[in-house]
Amino acid sequence: MRQETPEGLGTRIRLTRLRMKRTQKEMAVTLAVCIRTYQRYEDGGSEPPVSLLLDVCKEASVRFEWLVFGTGEPIGLTSTQMTRAIRTLIDQTDQHLDRLRPCKRAAMIVELMDHIQKGAPVSETEIGQSVAAALNFEGTPNAT
Repeated sequence: MRQETPEGLGTRIRLTRLRMKRTQKEMAVTLAVCIRTYQRYEDGGSEPPVSLLLDVCKEASVRFEWLVFGTGEPIGLTSTQMTRAIRTLIDQTDQHLDRLRPCKRAAMIVELMDHIQKGAPVSETEIGQSVAAALNFEGTPNAT
């Protein structure tokens, strides 16, 4: 009897491949392994090395903790998507950011990006609340 460890890893590898619309052969080529080895990773007959799992995460833009342990959200942002999201946040909050110290600006953007990275949209209200909290933290009166 075959036992897959960690539980569901092969299934998540397969789901990742299917989300990418690739065949097993294409994934095997991308990851530089023979097709039979890749198939064993998907069916749980063999546990892939960490380096290969990192390659899958990078190639598919999925989160490592989701792929390996099944925890958290599966989809992460690519560096291009992250850069675009940061630029949008900065543009949306420019008028408020000028009132914050640089280190607090960075902390606020990181906090908002964490929401985005988890797949949650950031509303104007949330941006306003983050700015207000940052202003209150700094002891600056909150202008309306």
